Amino acid sequence: MLTDERGVPRYWATVWEALHGGDLSESTLAAKLRAIDRLYHSVREQTGADCLDRLIAEGDFDQLESCLEGFFVHVRNASANSRTDRSVDWRAALDFVRDIFERRSRSDSVARSFDLMQARLLRLQRLYASLNVSRQPKLKAMRALPAAVIEDLYSIANPTSVRNPFRSEGQRWRNYALFLLYLHQGLRRGEALILPLDAIKEDFDPSIGGYRKWIDVTWNQYEGDDPRYNAPGIKTALSHRQIPIADGVTDIVQHYVDNYRGRQNHTFLIASNRHRPLALPTVNLMFDGLSGALSPAARTELRNRLHTDKVTPHDCRHTCAVVRLAEFVASGMEMELALQNLRVFFGWTKASEMPRHYARAYFEDRLISVWQKKFDDRVDVLRAIRCRSDPAGTPMTSNRAKAGKVQKHAAARRAIAALPSLPSHIRYLDEYEDEWKTIHHPAECNKWVIEYDTNTSILDFSKFNDSDICLLAKHVCAWLLNRSAPAHVVLNFYGLLSIANDSGESWFLEGIDRAPYDWNFYWDVRL
Repeated sequence: MLTDERGVPRYWATVWEALHGGDLSESTLAAKLRAIDRLYHSVREQTGADCLDRLIAEGDFDQLESCLEGFFVHVRNASANSRTDRSVDWRAALDFVRDIFERRSRSDSVARSFDLMQARLLRLQRLYASLNVSRQPKLKAMRALPAAVIEDLYSIANPTSVRNPFRSEGQRWRNYALFLLYLHQGLRRGEALILPLDAIKEDFDPSIGGYRKWIDVTWNQYEGDDPRYNAPGIKTALSHRQIPIADGVTDIVQHYVDNYRGRQNHTFLIASNRHRPLALPTVNLMFDGLSGALSPAARTELRNRLHTDKVTPHDCRHTCAVVRLAEFVASGMEMELALQNLRVFFGWTKASEMPRHYARAYFEDRLISVWQKKFDDRVDVLRAIRCRSDPAGTPMTSNRAKAGKVQKHAAARRAIAALPSLPSHIRYLDEYEDEWKTIHHPAECNKWVIEYDTNTSILDFSKFNDSDICLLAKHVCAWLLNRSAPAHVVLNFYGLLSIANDSGESWFLEGIDRAPYDWNFYWDVRL
């Protein structure tokens, strides 16, 4: 909240913050408030009085126009003296005045006053909207990474590559997953760090006859307070979004979670080596490491094209935007509609001009060919999980690198086979008739007759196609019959059958290996 020299809140700045600040991230809001505060000080220096609130309240457009012109000159001179671009200050101040008067014009009950205010707002827009603080227009360089740099980054980020600059195997897989989230999904630096463990979700889509996967980009609902000193966040209200994610990226992220993340005291997806949520500066260090390992040829092209020696997470986001736009256009979509889809995918506001910055960049054919060759589902992005050799030369597979679904299923099946044998008969109490009933030879019998409350139900275990899952379901029902009412057992049986039909019988095998702590996330994501 902005205050004057006496510590009194500035009225219209407080109103603007309450009405327009809620959709902005803390850093963006703070930057805009600093610019608005500079406008207040500029008006005081020009008029000799702290009177901006009064000018706005009285609708003194003539004086406001004079003060805005003075503020523009002040910002432009400060920008030239410091050799920095302060156009953000000018834009924030102009938007502040316009936003306040637009809201006042909608709430004014006098039609004449309304028309006059709208006319003066239009005049403000025409006079000042096109003013540029910088004396020379900045050339907007195409920020997409050159194709050669992308190819080199893939080689470096590969967890099994000798060029990978990170020490431990866990670091390599975590950084690889994070790199793909930035490059494939176009996430902002902080967005990837606030994702919860169950951020990636899937659901059956009848139109394609298969499962669609997506990622929820939003706050971590499981964490009340973020322990990080510089906590990452969501930039604007429209940055909360759901975006599709390729199976290959999902597999890499899941491989990191299953084999390297370990048990944590928090629910954030990406964790540090000290079992804490990964910090923003660590991401910068990670990209410094990737940039330092670039080949001389790739570094030269990066310097020639982007005038920098380092790759950043935002460069990956720009690259993703260029490629996504190219994919939309190649599918036959009109450019305007493609730009709107781009706006939704990357969480840009309606007023943002960012989508149009990429309208020319997607013509870079070689970049697109690299993306098509190496991104999404067109290659096996798990190519890094491959057999290695032991010192004797015998092919050997790392228990971590091959801890995929096949091994998990084998371990789960061994666990099922190790269960004790079912008894020769199972007895349960029909409380309605107050009589004990018996199921004979439950191991061999696939149809158990359950009688309860004058009802008769048949638990048909032959509906489970997998013999191991069938045996597991029998053990569950036998265990429940010794502890619960028969009606409850019947409901649970049909619940198991429903899971098998909706999510596949492998759902049980994949779940067996999970620790109890992970089960709530597994349940939410897979059901």
